[in-house]
Amino acid sequence: MAPWGAGMPSAKQTVKQPIRAAERGAPVRRKPAARGKSAAPPPQTQPPAFDLTTVLAQASWRDADEALAKALRDFSALEKAAQSASRKAGPAQAQQVEDALWAVSQSLRAAGRRRNLHRFGEVGAVERFDAQRHALLKPGKRPPTEVRITTPGVMRGAGEDAEIVLMALVAPVRARKPASRKTS
Repeated sequence: MAPWGAGMPSAKQTVKQPIRAAERGAPVRRKPAARGKSAAPPPQTQPPAFDLTTVLAQASWRDADEALAKALRDFSALEKAAQSASRKAGPAQAQQVEDALWAVSQSLRAAGRRRNLHRFGEVGAVERFDAQRHALLKPGKRPPTEVRITTPGVMRGAGEDAEIVLMALVAPVRARKPASRKTS
């Protein structure tokens, strides 16, 4: 005679089977109801409150977007430096530099468009300071009222739904003191 319980699943296996089936999305098998009794209604299934895979994927995309945003922002400094250097070079070299910059610019902008990223703020432009959009190069005791953009920022989207990925780097605009008039 076989020992008691031989061939029967253990209690641990019995509990794990429905859990594994639920994880795979398979329907959970239930025992049929005894005669004269109705089966209990199936439990309400709710999506998991925390899905690690989704959270990790979102973090990866956020990191990739930030790296692309930095490349877009830093490219404006490269453009400025290349324009300065091409003035000193011969016309043939200047044309090569300009063509290479144009190609890289198009590639970066295409990648940015795919992720809905674009630069904002023109270098040298003066704007009212907005702590949500601007990062001061040298923070002071009080925030300035007006700032000059030194490096553009990068945002995703446009309008009210826009999300700032990288703030524009700014320097405060100092109010000029009025020239004193000498009266003699």
